Amino acid sequence: MKLDELKKGWFGYQKASVYQYITTLEETCSAKLAQQEEQARQAEASYQARIRQLEEELSQLRQKYEKQQEETLMVSSVLLDAKRYANQMRQDAQEQDAQARQGLEQEYAQARGEIERCRRQAGRLRDLFRTLLEELDQKAEAYAEQTVVPELPGGGNLSLFQRKD
Repeated sequence: MKLDELKKGWFGYQKASVYQYITTLEETCSAKLAQQEEQARQAEASYQARIRQLEEELSQLRQKYEKQQEETLMVSSVLLDAKRYANQMRQDAQEQDAQARQGLEQEYAQARGEIERCRRQAGRLRDLFRTLLEELDQKAEAYAEQTVVPELPGGGNLSLFQRKD
């Protein structure tokens, strides 16, 4: 408060001068208050704009995060499915291999049995032919000893009918 601005009267300061001083102080304070309120409104508007901007960024980031989560879940799901499928394929291939191997082993065993049966049969036939040939040789020798070849008239050539060794 500046006392030199107030007018003095007989018994102190004049009322009008005091009222005028109070009014000027009040107007000055009101102007400062209005200015501060305007600055506060501008700051609030600025802060509200910043809040909206940040909320929009937050919303966009949440959407990106949710998309990434969905993609991550989808990728992990696809990987798990692929792993299960690979295991199933491996197991199926092993089963098919085992079945094929078992079938081939059975065919091999059957073929070996057939070959062995043919060998035995060929051996029996060989023995049978050998004994037949031996018997025929014995009979031929016996018959050759008993049979006398007559002389052909005219001295025919019997060399075609001679036995070759």
